[in-house]
Amino acid sequence: MRHLLAALLLIGITLAVFWPVHGHKFVLWDDQINVYENPFLAPTTPSNISHLWKKPYENLYIPLTYTLWAGVAYLTQGPTMEKTKTRFNPSPFHATNLILHILCVLVVFAILKIFVTNDWAACCGAMLFALHPLQVEPVAWVTGMKDVLCGLLSLAALWQYLRYVHFGGKGTGPRPRANLIFATVAFVLALLAKPSAVVVPVMAWFLANAWEKQGNVRPTSHNLWLLLAAWVMIAVPFIVVTKLAQGTSIGFVAPLWARPLVAGDALSFYFYKLLVPVRLGIDYGRSPDYLLQHGWALITGLVPWALGGVLWLFRDRAQWLLASVAVFVVGLLPALGLIPFGFQNYSTVADRYLYLPMLGPGMVVAWVVSHRPLWINKRLVVGICVLVSSLLGIRSSFQIQHWHSNTNLFQHALQINPNSSASHNNYGTALSELGKIAEAIAHYREAARIRPDNAEAHNNLGIALVSKGNLRDAIGHFMKAIRIKPDFAEAHYNLGIALSKKGKLADAIAHYEQGLQIQPDNLEAHNNLGNALLEEGKIEEAIFHYQEVLRMASDNTRARQNLSVATAMKMKSE
Repeated sequence: MRHLLAALLLIGITLAVFWPVHGHKFVLWDDQINVYENPFLAPTTPSNISHLWKKPYENLYIPLTYTLWAGVAYLTQGPTMEKTKTRFNPSPFHATNLILHILCVLVVFAILKIFVTNDWAACCGAMLFALHPLQVEPVAWVTGMKDVLCGLLSLAALWQYLRYVHFGGKGTGPRPRANLIFATVAFVLALLAKPSAVVVPVMAWFLANAWEKQGNVRPTSHNLWLLLAAWVMIAVPFIVVTKLAQGTSIGFVAPLWARPLVAGDALSFYFYKLLVPVRLGIDYGRSPDYLLQHGWALITGLVPWALGGVLWLFRDRAQWLLASVAVFVVGLLPALGLIPFGFQNYSTVADRYLYLPMLGPGMVVAWVVSHRPLWINKRLVVGICVLVSSLLGIRSSFQIQHWHSNTNLFQHALQINPNSSASHNNYGTALSELGKIAEAIAHYREAARIRPDNAEAHNNLGIALVSKGNLRDAIGHFMKAIRIKPDFAEAHYNLGIALSKKGKLADAIAHYEQGLQIQPDNLEAHNNLGNALLEEGKIEEAIFHYQEVLRMASDNTRARQNLSVATAMKMKSE
């Protein structure tokens, strides 16, 4: 009965704290790329979904996550909303993410119960996982669903693996085999949700050792090693695919000698934020090139490894702490910078990377509450847990508000890191959508100043300058964007518009065509190219591009009208 009450308490408090996310909007922090402007989600068709399973999309292979997004999109799509230019209602996406988080909390509770048996101790540990402000980013962000879904499946794999270890110690039979099959299937699905699940076999090994050190019986080491070796072999292809997919998206790559410093600094940062969860943001600017410019990196980069060495020396006296720290650190391995990854262009550290590793701190809390010295009053421990959980819940409630909309998110992001080029650029886009073009231009310029190689900032600045009638400067920024990123289809298209307005139709046609070579399904580019060709007197070619638009979108009124005009001109010329 107590475990049921504890589970209901976890569900209720998590809902109470995170409920506001269901009313949040999409944000310009990859939501447009992954969801509401993703051409493979609108329309949601079997062929589009199969495409996402065949190869990586946007430098990442996460087909199961895209399939879940597609399912939500299919059930919730409706008429296009003018302000967001999307057919999707963000509320069901946020609600789905919250449900996944609640399920994660319950699985964490089940894992901790295996170790501490005390329901309320396990509840305290699960409460830390549920409410810590570092969990807000993945739960309050639609794109963060990949972290939460991967976290749920990884936790399910660990839970069932531990149950296999538990039951396997009492003899083999149908139930241990069922646990083993469930764990393996969950692990494979976790890899398909996000490849960072490759660390699950190592986490499982540390958890199994912690179980054994408690004096429990488990299956023979030979059986466990075979299972974990099989999991590692399953993970290898995902590691290769992820590395190949991100190969061209990584800018500065830290030299081999510096990577342990980068990883150590990330651990220092995470341990600090774990204890003092304030000033949390989306872009901390803690990239490898920034880090290596500062001497203090020697301290922040080496201290965690030194503390880890001390913990290892005293491992016989602190087995449980060692296992908890190991679970935390191992869970972070894919994102510590030992192997370069795409987001390091902005920062090595991000709150979402802590989603699964938060199991480690939850283990520490559960162990401390369960194994309190007899001279410490039980009510005092309960009171401290209630107080800490309340403070974490309140802090998370404030953090959740920053994710409500683009303006909320990027205003806060710039308070945390004023030198975030990405945040200036996205805040500029948010302001532009509100019609505040002059303010948007100022932020685009600042984004381009901080990072001159920010092609998106130059492209967006060009768009804003075109709306102000400053075609000469706009053309210059579009050309800069293309020099930085030659395959930037949108910049080619926008440059075509600006050149067309300047009367340079031949140049405009050339850039429309280049953009369409990169992005053949750009309806606006086909339509505008048709208009430019029509002005040049190339009626047949113009008709072809109007027909291409109607082939992909038969209800496109503008293309149908343009086709009628072009057809009439053709008949008249004949």
